[in-house]
Amino acid sequence: MEQHLSARASAPAPVNDRRAKQLPPIPDDYREHLTDAQCAAIHQAENFAWSLCFVRRPLFQERVTVLQNTDTRHYAQLDEEGNLILKHDLIIRE
Repeated sequence: MEQHLSARASAPAPVNDRRAKQLPPIPDDYREHLTDAQCAAIHQAENFAWSLCFVRRPLFQERVTVLQNTDTRHYAQLDEEGNLILKHDLIIRE
């Protein structure tokens, strides 16, 4: 007896499919990725129209926390001590 296998059912996902490996911009447990100072700064910044936009988590590098001002659409980096860095060299993809 011959067995017929569907190529679709047995084919693995392409290795270079970045969407399958992509992490969400803001992790569900984002507070575990941030320092206490960063969490406090985010809470304070929310009073001035800033909100957490994303947390970059590159392999073998320090994570980068980015906030966005909902009024002006400007971005700021949040350092480990909870300081907003308005002049940064981040490249933001739209």
